[in-house]
Amino acid sequence: RILTASTDLDTVLEQADTPQLREHDRAVWTHTDDGEQLDVLRAYTVPVTVDGGVQEVVVTGGTVGDVLAEAGITLGPDDWIEPALDTPAQENTMVTIQRVRYEEYTQDEVIPTETQYVETSLFYRKQSKEQLIRQGSDGLCSVSYRETYVDGELTDTTETNRETVIEMVPTIIKHYDEQAPVSSFV
Repeated sequence: RILTASTDLDTVLEQADTPQLREHDRAVWTHTDDGEQLDVLRAYTVPVTVDGGVQEVVVTGGTVGDVLAEAGITLGPDDWIEPALDTPAQENTMVTIQRVRYEEYTQDEVIPTETQYVETSLFYRKQSKEQLIRQGSDGLCSVSYRETYVDGELTDTTETNRETVIEMVPTIIKHYDEQAPVSSFV
């Protein structure tokens, strides 16, 4: 802290034994009860990794959000950023932005028919005999998915909904089993 009557920036810096301002440095004058206060804000670079490259953004302070504003970088509604926008941007801060987009789609999937067996002892003379009681049919369901792309690459696929459109009908076959009752209601 120095006391001076000078208001010339170069003179004040020289009297305070402070190096001259470099490109992008800022001098901020503030009025106080004792007079004027000069703060020298030295510029530094904050690297921002985004869209497949690195932008070197020169700032003198502020938050990560301020760095993005200075660089003219806008975030999409689903983009991920590290650190958060309200984090102070310091000399060792590295900012990473990942562009995120989602794609949703629906596709039909077949529900394969199942086979159910009904045991009977009626076929004891022809134990290899089988009788078709009901021919089954495949079912159909509509399945919705959400794909997540980070920086253009698919990173996740999540099933978001599954709805049966046509119920699967099982095939029913009667076959021999010596422990089964003689008659059955099927």
